[in-house]
Amino acid sequence: MDRARQALWSCLRERREEIERAILTHIDAPAGRDEDGHVSQLAEAVSSGVAYCLAGIESRDPVEPVPPALLLQARRAARRGASLEAVLSDCFAGYVLFCDFLVRATEEHNPHPGADLRDALHVQAILLERMLIAVVAEHARQRPHFSDSNARQLDCVKRMLAGESIGGGELAYETEYWHVGAVAKGREAARALGGMSRGVDCRLLLVCPEPETVWAWFGAQRCAAVVGLLRKVDLDERQDVLVALGEPARGIEGFRLTHRQAGEAIRMKGHGRDCIVRYSDVGLLASASRDPLLRESLRQLYISPLSDARGGGGDLRNALRAYLEAGHNVTAAASALGVSRQTVRARLRAVEERIGRTLESCAPELEMALRLEDFRGPGDPEEASGSA
Repeated sequence: MDRARQALWSCLRERREEIERAILTHIDAPAGRDEDGHVSQLAEAVSSGVAYCLAGIESRDPVEPVPPALLLQARRAARRGASLEAVLSDCFAGYVLFCDFLVRATEEHNPHPGADLRDALHVQAILLERMLIAVVAEHARQRPHFSDSNARQLDCVKRMLAGESIGGGELAYETEYWHVGAVAKGREAARALGGMSRGVDCRLLLVCPEPETVWAWFGAQRCAAVVGLLRKVDLDERQDVLVALGEPARGIEGFRLTHRQAGEAIRMKGHGRDCIVRYSDVGLLASASRDPLLRESLRQLYISPLSDARGGGGDLRNALRAYLEAGHNVTAAASALGVSRQTVRARLRAVEERIGRTLESCAPELEMALRLEDFRGPGDPEEASGSA
């Protein structure tokens, strides 16, 4: 190496740990316990990638092959159901961060790097191209195996859900366990559900019935284990994944029940603010939304009488929502709305006059009527939107 490249290589080598930490943070590497080795495997892949880039500083024409750890990580990602887009996004993120460190290090040693910087970035671009070609090939090589396995498991799952008796051995999953079913939608649905299973004593069965849709079951011998999963479940909203969860249930009938619950919950999912929903939070709403008589009756009894008030009754409905959400506490409702308690009381009295009943005598029906209105949305047709 000439003196300039020697100085650059030494500077980047000294900051290697900092570079690796920056890449791991940027690609949202999970922190905490590492029971399944995912964190350490990802760290090893990142370290190998940085070493690969450093090799490009040592030689203007690097001939070293793409590190095996990077290719192994591509295979693991394919087996987890991670899309090629997600894998390449992580690769590009690492490349951009390394080049950012490279530019800063070059400018520290030479305020006007010119040709030296162009040469260094040109070599890094060559390395990136070689790496991406190899990663794409490894991911594609693994996907057919994943797809074949998914097809076999999906066939077994569908037969079980249809009522057939199938041994758990065909699925490598014990059907007599306690289960929590999940349905997830999004490009990274499989990856998100795989992440939820870390750190809990549960087996995971995962199948993909269609692109960007995943069915999963978390199973354990003890009910406490699946209940523990529900208590700790979390999801990064940046993953743009919707997850619906059924409730704990046991045996083959429980396997079917918790899946149906998750399917109903995902139908309601697009109408909530959170990226995770449990059936217990929306079960009654889901059932009511499928009952035309109940839906229309609640609308006629509790929503329509408010609609001819000033402003279409929006202020009355908002006051009613705030009051019910605050546990029938006028002060808390007023604070949430940013109005006085007298204003809230006046609006609630107006609601009672229009529906012809006291709020206390029909609070559950009022709450359901409002939730159904939110689910359908203004101007929606008779049928609520969404599919199970």
